[in-house]
Amino acid sequence: MAKRRKNGKSGRWEKRTFDLSPQSRWTAKPGNNIFVADRGTVQFEVPKDWILKPNENSICFYDGEEPDDNIRLEMSVISIPKMTEIDGRVVELRLRGRPLEDILEERVIAGDRRGLIKRSGVRRMRRDGIEAVWVEADFMDPTEKRLAHSRMCLARGFNVQPLITMEFWPEDRRLATRVWDDVLETLKLGEEIENPFRGPLPS
Repeated sequence: MAKRRKNGKSGRWEKRTFDLSPQSRWTAKPGNNIFVADRGTVQFEVPKDWILKPNENSICFYDGEEPDDNIRLEMSVISIPKMTEIDGRVVELRLRGRPLEDILEERVIAGDRRGLIKRSGVRRMRRDGIEAVWVEADFMDPTEKRLAHSRMCLARGFNVQPLITMEFWPEDRRLATRVWDDVLETLKLGEEIENPFRGPLPS
């Protein structure tokens, strides 16, 4: 639900602000900022006025400060090493195998304890080496005692597997959908950005 916070400590986080180089290659849609995790492991755009707050195992974005927040976007990521040693040989590892739909169903939806009322069919996305599946589900918020919506997306590509979720009220659907579409449209995985002040290398 959009107003509920995760319990637990967020660890030691420190916010610092830097001016980008005039030669910076970062570009975002008007009104958006680019979120970059781990020097390019996961990237996507969010509204520039949304508030970032880290949890212990995830990053959350809110459309306002509590108690005026109505939409929450949350991202966590699973990454595996690109190389490993098996029987004395160095081999490359790749995320593949089970369909994402099965993992989303068994690991995310089946484990949801909010008592989902109904859910949509699975939507699919495939682009530039990235595949993603997502669903929308309804549930009754236990605090507000009213209907809320949740979107759950599992993506995979370049040895990275992020889970992206969003929770919002029915009256905020238009804004939530616009932000969700921007996130999926701008999602990039597995890039290595050597200089964050300059941005990604030109393609």
